[in-house]
Amino acid sequence: MTFALMGEILQIRLREEIREELGGTYGVSVSASTSSIPDSEYQIYAYFGSDPDRVEELFAAIQRELNWLIDGGEQKYLDTAKELFRSAREEQVEENSFWLSQIGSLMRRGLPLDIINSYLDRLDAVTLEEVSAAAERYLTLDQYIRVVLFPQEEE
Repeated sequence: MTFALMGEILQIRLREEIREELGGTYGVSVSASTSSIPDSEYQIYAYFGSDPDRVEELFAAIQRELNWLIDGGEQKYLDTAKELFRSAREEQVEENSFWLSQIGSLMRRGLPLDIINSYLDRLDAVTLEEVSAAAERYLTLDQYIRVVLFPQEEE
């Protein structure tokens, strides 16, 4: 859950910085996911469209935001992320597909089914220090792939 909250905080911060402050894109998306089957792995994606001339500026802004979170972040962003997760959960529990997915996932990982009922308690228990520690562990700038797509030049 800490990893997912870290991704949500980055989503909020990058939207504020790259879209609203710098006007560098119409939208930015962050996806943070983990998997333990068949092997433990994690992935974090940040993607957006922009003017090709602003790539370096916007990439530097992303690096600043990663460092901001590694250095401790701010509680208000964790609170916002938690509220978004809470709201999403309230909607999800109304859908049969949610329950099917949760039960299947827990069974594959050998976890008890009653963990579903402790979601909100586990969400509330996550601290900013834990998120920052996760950022320090996973957002290392020596382990990333940067892909930039430029428009084809006219001949």
